[in-house]
Amino acid sequence: MISDRINLLDFIAFVLRWRRFIVLAVALVVVITAIVSLMVPARYTATATIFPSQEEPLDVTSFISSQLAGLPGVAGFAAQMGALPGEIYLTILRSRSMSETVIDTFGLRKVWRMEKAPIEDVIDVLLNCATFRFELRDGTVSIDVSAGDPKTAADMANFYARELDRRNQELKSQKATHDKLFIGARLEDARQRLELLADSLRSFQERTGVVDVEEQVRATIKTAAELEALRLTTELELTLAKEMMEPGNPLVDELERKLAGVRAQMRRLVNRHQKSAEDKLILTLGDAPSYGEAYLRLLRDITVQELLYQYLMQQYEQARIAEVRRTPTMQAIDWGVPPTKRSWPRRGLMVVVAGAAAFVFALAIAMIIEGFRKASDQPEHSQHAKVMALKESLRRRKRTDES
Repeated sequence: MISDRINLLDFIAFVLRWRRFIVLAVALVVVITAIVSLMVPARYTATATIFPSQEEPLDVTSFISSQLAGLPGVAGFAAQMGALPGEIYLTILRSRSMSETVIDTFGLRKVWRMEKAPIEDVIDVLLNCATFRFELRDGTVSIDVSAGDPKTAADMANFYARELDRRNQELKSQKATHDKLFIGARLEDARQRLELLADSLRSFQERTGVVDVEEQVRATIKTAAELEALRLTTELELTLAKEMMEPGNPLVDELERKLAGVRAQMRRLVNRHQKSAEDKLILTLGDAPSYGEAYLRLLRDITVQELLYQYLMQQYEQARIAEVRRTPTMQAIDWGVPPTKRSWPRRGLMVVVAGAAAFVFALAIAMIIEGFRKASDQPEHSQHAKVMALKESLRRRKRTDES
């Protein structure tokens, strides 16, 4: 504690000994800085804040989308036509083409007296005057532009915002064109596939007679039940006729022929591929499982393909509309207005910083001079020999220069 107090007192005593030098140095630097800050041209900063437009999505059937979401190659078609990511906005604003457009529009080469300078140097100066920020929390883009004239700063900030909107529209239109070409090719494939499946179903129906499996199976079962009931009643009548009549009776012969016909119809109804051309609409009990499975498989493939075709058709129409749409993609929260307060130079801050730096620098110079004097005047000082050797070397050099 005593050592700290002694060091602090020594430091205060040192500052008091060199107070004139320190005060003079600080005052000189402060005055020079104040003069320079008054001579530096004033710059003004205008800010434009924009927000991506929330576009209303086009009508897409959610049922079809949900049904086809798991199909390979279809999920990628749901191309969102919403706003581009914020990083893309900043990339557009900092792009070379955007910078060249701003330079040409506002004649910045002439303003900055860089008519013969390389375009890369002019772009560097422009990007030092323009700052772009993307706020991830609210999705806004801020454009800050500094210029010597307040109106020019505001005009440049607003021009950046409008040009960003225009180029974003072009990017969306180009993307929609590519999507339209790609989806159009897939739409044609789906149409051809749907036609092939429809032809397959028609051929299957012509070959098998299957039109509606459920109704036809129901009709087959009903027919089989009626034939079975007719067979049982005919057998009963024939049995009674044989008991009551003599063999060779015409009625007995007629009942036997009727029973044989019923049994033949039942065999045709049960056995596969035994039905006549007139009975094609009635499925045999043997053909029903295989024909029904094949028919349902074809019907399923056609249904899925129709859903896919409808989905692609709606996506294709969306791409066509987006290709020609020229609605604004940005909403201005704040347009740039000519600022009334300069953003540079900050004279007060410059003076304070320069004064603090001058104080530290003057203090360091004073310490170096104080240490040099002590080492020169005190023979017991550890650096005395080196200081004296340095002085002697400086004297010899001075005599040599004088001679």
